[in-house]
Amino acid sequence: MSFPQVDPVCGALWKRRLTLAFHQVLTFSQTSFTPLTTSEHAPLVLKSQHSNMQLTRLCQYATLFTTARTRRAIHSSAPNLATCTFSRTASCYPFQSLSSPSFNTARLRNRGRNSTSCSPKSRQLVITRSVTSETETGGLEAHFGRSEFVSGEGGVKLHCVVCEPTSTSGESPPLVVLLHGFPEFWYSWRNQIPALTASGRRVVAMDMRGYNKSQKPVDVDAYSMGSLVADVESVIRKYAPGEGRAELVVGHDWGGAVAWSFAMAHPDSFEKLAVLNLPHPQRFSEGLKTPRQLSKSWYIGAFQTPFLPEGIFAFADFALLRRVFKSDPEPPFSDAVIEEYVKAYRDQDGSMTASLNYYRAAFQDALRGLLGQSAVSSPFQLLGAGTQSTPLCRIEQPVLVIWGERDAYLSKEMCAPSTELVPNCVVVRVPDATHWVQHDSADLVNQELVRFLSVRGNIMACNSS
Repeated sequence: MSFPQVDPVCGALWKRRLTLAFHQVLTFSQTSFTPLTTSEHAPLVLKSQHSNMQLTRLCQYATLFTTARTRRAIHSSAPNLATCTFSRTASCYPFQSLSSPSFNTARLRNRGRNSTSCSPKSRQLVITRSVTSETETGGLEAHFGRSEFVSGEGGVKLHCVVCEPTSTSGESPPLVVLLHGFPEFWYSWRNQIPALTASGRRVVAMDMRGYNKSQKPVDVDAYSMGSLVADVESVIRKYAPGEGRAELVVGHDWGGAVAWSFAMAHPDSFEKLAVLNLPHPQRFSEGLKTPRQLSKSWYIGAFQTPFLPEGIFAFADFALLRRVFKSDPEPPFSDAVIEEYVKAYRDQDGSMTASLNYYRAAFQDALRGLLGQSAVSSPFQLLGAGTQSTPLCRIEQPVLVIWGERDAYLSKEMCAPSTELVPNCVVVRVPDATHWVQHDSADLVNQELVRFLSVRGNIMACNSS
């Protein structure tokens, strides 16, 4: 994802404190951990026997950042939101306090006038759910294909835009599945869908669970990598012809993380894999141990804070969300396109909380793995790979990586996966592209994807870089 360098409310102090806390969480050993002491936070010592409460306190420590100045700024903008608190139990959020509360962002935009559903007695946020219908007509989808719903992991309703090929040979067309990232939805692939359908493929662009018109589970655990991978498998089973294999799975940003894990968990369910600006889990794990990448990933720690990031994003008609899309000096998004993204959050209560829960679930799994409370095969699993459900293993199928080298939030040194884990891989570097490579270099991405689909045998034959 792309995120502004400095938050307009909390400023540089927020980023600096979160980066420090996040670094401490990532680097401590399983035997002992003594975080640095600040004037505002008491020291916390974790020893070899870790309890759920200690795990909770560790995550709380990693997300404590609100100074008095910040609280005053938030209170003046949304006073009811600023006074909401959560019950302090052994399962305190982000480890399931109030089951990952969601709130009505439309009310927050009123700046304090019924801004939250906070009960004055219990002082706890009331959860809101988004109800998804079985069929949808009109809207953006009508310009590309039809809108359908698929039952995913746990019965979650997944919205998909299904686009049939412009010409067919009479047989069932091969399937291409598109997985978007944060903070987009299926519309992320609007420039790729026509090119892929013109090549004779059926294209299914998913709204990942929690996004846009897909159902929004309340529990943070519902956004674990295992559930996200199972959602992709459900879509392929419904739309893939014959033996139930997708010809190509494409992912960008968080969709790329899911694509990597899906490839490792279900090698028989796809023929080829393409990932845009998201490193292989092993590379990302290695990168997060470096100060350079850690400083770029500071927002992951910020997102662990309950309900506050949602409020900051939604404040002033999603001003910060708009800024995310315009953070690059030459943003590839027009105002009309940005408005479509904002509309997807404005019209769907709980969407922002759901999208942030991806980061919360991944962080939760990572901490549990570090503390030995879940079975993992490697010490750090922020992207969810390496657990029992998605082991870190070799991908034999052809893999295409397209990387915009002007990505301000992911170091380009991480773009190429190891040949031991991904031996049949081509990396296409785009020097002038940003994190949003499929937008600002749409023609090049389309060309590479279609070429990748046409190559049989040695994937190195399609390497034009």
